[in-house]
Amino acid sequence: MTNKQIQALKPKSKRYKVSVYNNIYIYVGTNGNKTFYYRYNDNGKDKIKKLNNFNISYGIEQAINDYTKLAENISRGFTKTINKSLNDLFDEFLASKEKAVTDKTYKRYISTFRIFESLKNNNLSDLKALQIVECLKSCDKKEASYRAFTLINQLYEFAICNGDEVINPLAKVKPSVLLGKKDTKNYATLTNDDDLTRLFTIIRTANTNILYKYALILQSLTALRTQNIRAMRWEWINFNDGFLSIPSEQMKTKKPFYLPLNSQALKILNFMKATLKADEIFIFPSRTNKKEPYISDNTLRIILRRGGITKDEFTPHGFRAMFSTIANDNNYSSEIIELCLAHTVGGVKGVYDRSHRLSAKRELMQWWGDYLEKYIKDFL
Repeated sequence: MTNKQIQALKPKSKRYKVSVYNNIYIYVGTNGNKTFYYRYNDNGKDKIKKLNNFNISYGIEQAINDYTKLAENISRGFTKTINKSLNDLFDEFLASKEKAVTDKTYKRYISTFRIFESLKNNNLSDLKALQIVECLKSCDKKEASYRAFTLINQLYEFAICNGDEVINPLAKVKPSVLLGKKDTKNYATLTNDDDLTRLFTIIRTANTNILYKYALILQSLTALRTQNIRAMRWEWINFNDGFLSIPSEQMKTKKPFYLPLNSQALKILNFMKATLKADEIFIFPSRTNKKEPYISDNTLRIILRRGGITKDEFTPHGFRAMFSTIANDNNYSSEIIELCLAHTVGGVKGVYDRSHRLSAKRELMQWWGDYLEKYIKDFL
């Protein structure tokens, strides 16, 4: 690839790479910036090093020259950091995460790194713990400071794993000591009879697509995470045996999940399949969202907000806390409740228990469906 061809590369909605020569790639950022990187193999692991930014004085010829020197040093075991700034390291880190994380996580890395804006041009070997600490403590919210603490440790770990001879200034620092105890986030929920009557009345009378109402009702009946409801596929539903199976890649725990469906959930799903114009793949498809083929999280939240329920009162995720609180109050096994919520059971038992406890889960989920039936009877 020539300098003229590189110059002609246009930015896209997401950063992308183009091969320009052997193991040299040019990464084009969303802002139009172009950066040369060199990829190499180290004991079977694919690694990446930044060469320089493409500009009027640094083109393909200079990149090849630097690449040749770096390749020689790496083959001889010399991988010491050479004038690498924190921003250079972050660029390399981002490039390595290009296809490994979701768009949401990728963008969060970028927004979190802005906390270190004042340090981004500092050489890694010159950065002091106090400088990083000052950035962390400048955050308005503790949650943001914890994310930044995690990111800076990820960056140094990435550098060390890629052969850079650097020392993490915060390697022995505990975030709870530095930043204080992390705030516990509890999702807002509703549990008493009056509140539940109000909630389901708002859903029933909402002036919106019936499909969106069914999504909220099914979330209440299954206590699934909102993402699993929105992205639910017909192939996950076993109508004959009455259970839901979600593959590991769709789960937060990265483990396959099996949930018996109560008769109320099955009745709604059967009705939707037979009566509504069902999509071939997704149970709750989107007709307008170009990024995702299923309804958005905001689609469900807005039904509650328009009905007068604030985010401090209840969110769609609150159905999980509702299920847990009421089931515990009715003396159901906390272990089975956690399994129905796809939470990991702690301790030795959690490590060795490979059973899915379908029978016990089925009993609990049917009780839950019966408990909610008086609130959702108009949907059955």
